Amino acid sequence: MALAWDRSGLLAILNGWTERDMLGRRSFAAITGAALTTPAWNLLDTPAPGLATTRTGRVGEPVIQLVEETVVRAQQIDDQQGSALEFVGDQFRAVAGILRRDSYDTDTGRRLATAAAQLAQTAGFMAYESKRDGEAQRWYLTGLRAAHAAADHPLAASILSLMSNQAATLGRTSDA
Repeated sequence: MALAWDRSGLLAILNGWTERDMLGRRSFAAITGAALTTPAWNLLDTPAPGLATTRTGRVGEPVIQLVEETVVRAQQIDDQQGSALEFVGDQFRAVAGILRRDSYDTDTGRRLATAAAQLAQTAGFMAYESKRDGEAQRWYLTGLRAAHAAADHPLAASILSLMSNQAATLGRTSDA
């Protein structure tokens, strides 16, 4: 993940999640050491990027509200009945598509990035609970980048906490 911590880096990460069935065809090895901890340092050392765009397809308030309501429902599904990883992944890809294709102002871009980060965090936790550690890390790292783009420091801290807990559970205390 040697991408810049700016808008282009976020969009490059989001492009990696475009295939609906990508995770079904691949497995991800858990990473350790600098590959895992460097993003946390980059998060702290890099200012949040601007996210405003000038493309066609303006994102309106009703779409943003729907996205934010979907995030809340996805989190509730995980809390109430356990993993619905495929559903959450689909919702993440939908938000990623809006971030990549549509036009929005800075505030809307940050709200979309926050939603993407929350969905990635939820998907990461679902993957972690399913013992799919490499996939969980990929979701967490994606969520970390999106939280950074949204300038949502509490959300970034929450994702880092989940990453630390995962590393500790795997016996990688120096990563935790």
